[in-house]
Amino acid sequence: GMAELYAVIDGTSAQAPTAQKYFDGLMSVYFSPKMFENVIGYMLDYLAGNWDFHTDPDDLGLQRQWQQPDRLADRAGWRPLTVPGYWENQGITQPNPRRPVDPKSKGYDGYGWYRTVVDLPPEWRGKALRFHADFIDDFDWVYANGLQIGHTGEQTEGYWQTPRHYATPAELTASGRLCLAVRVFDARGNGGLAGAVRLEEDRGPARLTPLPYYVRPLPGYDTESAIRW
Repeated sequence: GMAELYAVIDGTSAQAPTAQKYFDGLMSVYFSPKMFENVIGYMLDYLAGNWDFHTDPDDLGLQRQWQQPDRLADRAGWRPLTVPGYWENQGITQPNPRRPVDPKSKGYDGYGWYRTVVDLPPEWRGKALRFHADFIDDFDWVYANGLQIGHTGEQTEGYWQTPRHYATPAELTASGRLCLAVRVFDARGNGGLAGAVRLEEDRGPARLTPLPYYVRPLPGYDTESAIRW
């Protein structure tokens, strides 16, 4: 699965040497050089790690312009969270005082913000990129250098498990530095940047994407209760 593959990539798997040898052989046999380049690019652009996080129970983040790069110096109330991962699994369990008590809640529901700064490789500067997230639970507004580049809300069927693909215009990458901010609203259950997040060069629609094993529920299988509760 993807989790095992990521463990091989970052070297945390005990089977990493054996799995890596098998993976290298598989790639050399079944993929063309161009496809191999695309797969490796997809892996290396995986933005796993610590992002800054701040709860926003009063929904004041936009008013305080937390999406703007010049607000990065304001560190009050921000803490590191690992992406990908649900925020409840990382200690964000204090109930939101602005929301009714939900006995099914696993912790904090409501608005939360993530921020990180990406130093782009020279070959990406001044080029259009794409922001990808395997899924975000539940709704999201994504900003690059202060500009909103995408949004997924309740109008999207299966919003909590739907991949996000947001274009990042070339003018935002010219400086070589990209401040990414993600405003998330968690309606119930677990929440946050729980799926893999990455940037990649925008080469049009013919791109490899993760297998959509989470996109459509199996017949008779209630993913809402199984995944989110």
